[in-house]
Amino acid sequence: MRRSLVLAVALAACGRSSNNNADAPVNQNPDAPANQPDAKPGTPDAMPGTPDAMPSGVVQCPNPVPAPASGTCDATAGSGAVLLRGNVLADGTTYMDGGVLVVNDTITYVGCDYDAQAMAANAIKIDCGGAVISPGLINPHSHLNYNDRWPLPSTVAGGTRYNQRNDWRHSVSTPSNKYGTGKTSYGMRWNELREVINGTTSMAESTSATGMARNLDEPEARDTNAGLMGLLFEVFMLGDSANTGTVPANCGWSYDQTEFGVYLQHGVVTHTSEGINDYAHTEFLCQAKSTGGGRDFTEKNVAHIHAIALDAADYYTMAHDHSKLIWAPRSNVSLYGETAEPQVLARLGGTVAISTDWTYSGSATMNRELVCAKSWSQNQLGNAFSDEDLWRMATINAAKATATDDKLGSLAAGKLADIAVFAAQPGQLHGAVIGATTDKVALVLRGGQAMSGEADVVAALDSSCEAVSVCGKSFAICASREFGGTTFATINTMVNPSTTPNDHNNAYPAIFCDDAPAEEPTCAPSRTGEFNGVTATDGDGDGVADSSDDCPTVFNPIRPMDKGAQADVDKDGVGDACDPTPVGDDLDGDTIPNMVDNCPETANQDQADGDTDGKGDACDPCPAQKNTDSICLPLPSTIMSIQNGTITAGNSVIIADVIVTGVDAKGFMIQDPTQTDGKYAGVYAFVGSKPTVAVGDQVTIAGSISEYFLNTEIDGTIIQSKTTGTPITPVSLTLAQASDEMYEGVLVTINDVTAVVNPYDCAADNASCKDTLLWQVNGASNTPVEVWNDMYAGSDWSTEATNAGTHPSVSGVMFYRFDKRRILPRSNADITP
Repeated sequence: MRRSLVLAVALAACGRSSNNNADAPVNQNPDAPANQPDAKPGTPDAMPGTPDAMPSGVVQCPNPVPAPASGTCDATAGSGAVLLRGNVLADGTTYMDGGVLVVNDTITYVGCDYDAQAMAANAIKIDCGGAVISPGLINPHSHLNYNDRWPLPSTVAGGTRYNQRNDWRHSVSTPSNKYGTGKTSYGMRWNELREVINGTTSMAESTSATGMARNLDEPEARDTNAGLMGLLFEVFMLGDSANTGTVPANCGWSYDQTEFGVYLQHGVVTHTSEGINDYAHTEFLCQAKSTGGGRDFTEKNVAHIHAIALDAADYYTMAHDHSKLIWAPRSNVSLYGETAEPQVLARLGGTVAISTDWTYSGSATMNRELVCAKSWSQNQLGNAFSDEDLWRMATINAAKATATDDKLGSLAAGKLADIAVFAAQPGQLHGAVIGATTDKVALVLRGGQAMSGEADVVAALDSSCEAVSVCGKSFAICASREFGGTTFATINTMVNPSTTPNDHNNAYPAIFCDDAPAEEPTCAPSRTGEFNGVTATDGDGDGVADSSDDCPTVFNPIRPMDKGAQADVDKDGVGDACDPTPVGDDLDGDTIPNMVDNCPETANQDQADGDTDGKGDACDPCPAQKNTDSICLPLPSTIMSIQNGTITAGNSVIIADVIVTGVDAKGFMIQDPTQTDGKYAGVYAFVGSKPTVAVGDQVTIAGSISEYFLNTEIDGTIIQSKTTGTPITPVSLTLAQASDEMYEGVLVTINDVTAVVNPYDCAADNASCKDTLLWQVNGASNTPVEVWNDMYAGSDWSTEATNAGTHPSVSGVMFYRFDKRRILPRSNADITP
């Protein structure tokens, strides 16, 4: 299966936010729900990144939203648009008694002054007085095909703990989904339903089901049509799935991707450093540099999942290069006894998102993962994160980690209307999302469409949805609409979810009415013989006595990778975990402050920078070539050098200032306008989804050369720039000339059409060919060419084909498919009567 994806714009630098809401009491039960007002945050450090946002401002709108007659929300009939009113959790501002107006699949207004717009649109009103209106949650890391399984018994408090991912993979069998793993299977749909009815609208899942949630790594047509580009989900970036547990010398891993291949992706989420030993630490070190055998995947389009075995210098690298952390605290703690240090990355200005991992060792829902994160923040990190900080990890920061923040993750005009409404206690805002049980998720919208929620509210939006009892309340779930007629009741019957603790014969539940699901993996740190909770002499429970602990109130145990001492990168006697400036002012000791050092992690007092790209020669992998990103990009190439074999398959290329000559569903043709004779001037650029270009655009692209069944193309295409250009005029050729390899990918006019075969069965060329809508030019000659409608945007292909025998010429771009040359007309004008 081809996995090349289009790339577009770079991600912005980001960090953490904080607020000034009232203090919350420390929750002594680490797995209890968080029902207190938002907690006071810790004090962030501002280097080297830029914080995500200023602390939330609270705006009180003038028109109070009435309390519902029953339930969480009331609905008033209307048509077309939808107005939701309640306490709106926007990015950086909370609108008390505010509104969100949705037209079709898009948010058009957020704030207080919504009445005139809503009246003009005759909007359906959803009034949720006292409730919070949030972006739909985004789960940036899970494994959908395994999430039917109950947690491992060993993940409870006091269970088995490991040092690295391969340790448990040697001893625990990977679960199988007995209800099916196909996109339309009961097993996959059940697992997706669990996410959606609990408020999650988008996921990166390493696979997908059709319907309901947006699967960000395998987007459906509805999502790509909405502008979501898809991302690469990597489980074994280093190719170490064989469980060897041996660190290769000189970073000699069997890398699954090249640096340039990762650069070409729109977004990447990759498992990194899952563990606490040297093996796990080396995983990151070899993915953060281009020297010594390493490959630099620590880039602005990459989010690192887990990243446990890191110290402050490593988190500095992430913040400096704008890569993100996808934190999975419950799974980390239940498998390894501890987790990453998100507070360190946040202090350095980095971005932290949160995820569930899988039900085997993690949380059943994002709501429960937020409970674990809040517990960890309060009990292990000294209240480092507020409720708003945690909520951001599941919304806008998760969107940034999945390269979807232009479309998802916040309530703002122009973004997709993925929205969840949560019941709240008096005074609750962001904290209402944390620990919400299924019955507290009053409404879930994906692109403005109801997915689930209170029955009367859903009925106002879609009367076809199925009535379901949720924790004794009348709810509705729109499963049948999303799953092609398969109802929630049918799926529930087929997977027969168990409600009995310790019953692992049937599926893990999807509806949760209690504060904590049965057999939920622990979020309390423990490792046999090392630490197991707070004691009289160890106030933070990390196994280091207070008298010698360099962070006595913040959990920072001595990990196997730490060589017998708590991590303290700047050697100031204050551990990384609690140090407000964990890398100091001069990380590399060259007397140049980090903030102005062009190699902050490599000593270079002279600051030499021969190519003037802002990277000092000492840390620049290509000091003679400007590279604004960390990796070295290939030098500009020409289409001729690709098509004539000077640059061969497998090499990376950048091609500048070429003209788009044709567009299909997966890519587009480009041609060099300086090659006026057309020889070796055109090539196909494969994107993997509908490209955002039109015929006549002038573009600069990057990608890797591939021979796809003998058709030369550029794979993994990224469009680096696009402007309006001058359309190419076709080169007039005979059929014999057009059939020459040198015109593959070139816009031509075949000027000697005398006969056609219509319709044409391409199985005559290759038994695997099932293409339809083809006819063949001059079938009796020695050089037949097929005419294919792959790029045709005209209105009368069937008429053109019927009258094909009267056409003296046909224009289009040349292609090679199923052992034959093909010409691809773009419009009616390309087929001349």
